[in-house]
Amino acid sequence: MKKLYALLLASCFGLFALHAQPYLANIYYNDLESRPCPYDESETVLWPVGWEVYQTTNGLWNGPVDSTRCITVEADGFNPTIDLGQIDPDLSLFIRSTDILNALLIPNHIYLSASDVQPNTGSILKLGTGCPGGLCSGLITRINIPAEIPGERSHRTYKAGIGGDNVDFYAESCIATERFEDQFLETFVIKFTFDEEDLSGQVLRLFFSDFVGIYDEVSLFPELVFPDWSFDGDSYDAAIEEVVDGEPWAPNYLGVYADTTYPSVDQPSFIEAQPETNTTTPQELNLYAGEYSNLRFQPFTQVRGALVEGSDSVRHELNIINEGMDWCLGVIIDLVFDGSTNLIYGGGHLDFGGETACLMFLNGSELEVQPGIDLHYGADGDGLLGLGKGGQIVLGKDSRLFINNRVVLWNHEVSPDNQTYIDLQPGNHLEFGPLSRLERVGVQETGILLNVYMNGGTLDDSGLSPEDRLLINRIYPDVAPRLLDNISIFPNPVGAELQWAYVADIAGTVQWSCHNALGKVVREGAASVSRGRNIFTAPLEVPSGVYYLTIEAAGKRGTLPFVKAP
Repeated sequence: MKKLYALLLASCFGLFALHAQPYLANIYYNDLESRPCPYDESETVLWPVGWEVYQTTNGLWNGPVDSTRCITVEADGFNPTIDLGQIDPDLSLFIRSTDILNALLIPNHIYLSASDVQPNTGSILKLGTGCPGGLCSGLITRINIPAEIPGERSHRTYKAGIGGDNVDFYAESCIATERFEDQFLETFVIKFTFDEEDLSGQVLRLFFSDFVGIYDEVSLFPELVFPDWSFDGDSYDAAIEEVVDGEPWAPNYLGVYADTTYPSVDQPSFIEAQPETNTTTPQELNLYAGEYSNLRFQPFTQVRGALVEGSDSVRHELNIINEGMDWCLGVIIDLVFDGSTNLIYGGGHLDFGGETACLMFLNGSELEVQPGIDLHYGADGDGLLGLGKGGQIVLGKDSRLFINNRVVLWNHEVSPDNQTYIDLQPGNHLEFGPLSRLERVGVQETGILLNVYMNGGTLDDSGLSPEDRLLINRIYPDVAPRLLDNISIFPNPVGAELQWAYVADIAGTVQWSCHNALGKVVREGAASVSRGRNIFTAPLEVPSGVYYLTIEAAGKRGTLPFVKAP
């Protein structure tokens, strides 16, 4: 999504910016001025006009300033630099805009906040969310809004971390404004936290920072209405542009808070999906979200199937099938998939704007990854994956899920049914990255576990702490007393490859061989096995006919016949 945002931002600069109105002064930092240091007027600093450079003692952008240092920039061609040898490497460094030119924002619109301030090597940066304020290195944007109490003010704070690839130092945040007429840009600040004690010889180069409203029209949707013509006899199937009113060419979709109540965690607004002509029986509603477009939600906005006609409890099933659309979830987005609402992932990016942006699955709802697809969830520690009672992760054939953020097991009750599940079939892979965490949150710190059925897929939880790993319950297939009952060949007849499965109760080694009807060995080998279902594949370039697979494991020996197809 970062590349897409970079293109959108580029299209918004200059003549293409919304109303051609700049929000920040001196976005390329190349207009410099000498001025007395605010913390020691006996010294002079060179700063970009409209910006200040400082460190705080507590790691927060609005914390106590470290007044023992006056940090200056250096003119170095078109883009100035900051010599990092002059800072305290144990404290975070901040670059804050002090000249917001056009603060007032348009209601129900989408804005992009971006910064490109590059260190000469990314390895010096501390990344992720494990720092004060929930952000180590990245961009902080604060929007001032009316508070729920008339006459008072509140704010929404959006965060965007710098990516962990150490190549793309963009920090980009999507911001969906709300219905309020008097909301404005209050704060724009870039934060850097360092992972090295000696920063001598290291520099930050200031390329640009900007805040812009997107030029394209935004398609707002307070509801999802499936046309009658989209019913194929079994389900309603429609693309998002066919369900949402708006310009068909507009690539940006915004789910809006339609209730008249004040948006808050206690007062969510629901975007409900139903057929154009509602029915008295629940229907399957499949919403397809394709490439070259973007989806966002206003804070405290949910999505679900509507009630069927005449019922106060039965709802339609809503499946959001993402086939390339980019989702941008702000730091205060908690999108709950409950019961008959499911997310089916088939491509696109899920970008989380901060450590609390969340997708939650509970009461039987599913996060499904389509066959052959890899889902990278929470690339750099941002965002949450919430799993509650009955929530399920479903991996299609040969699909893989990489988790590199916080996984929350929502412990809202203590009961045998308060569990969440994932089934790892052959070809599936579940992996927890170095910035991942697995924890219980709720009324009691007991009960719910992540139950993983070890049915031939692989699970790598090495990125988790030893304590977090205790929250994973591996469920292995039962091992039969007779060796042959733990072995299967599939398919049978076999083709160019022989594939077989072996269910083991402990890790070890198996010896295997394949011979023809005359007893001649045509293939053989040894293989390591782990507890659970193990899958093995070997080329089998032999004439068609009847063959035999012999397995030796755990002091036992067994032979299975199979047919080699022509």
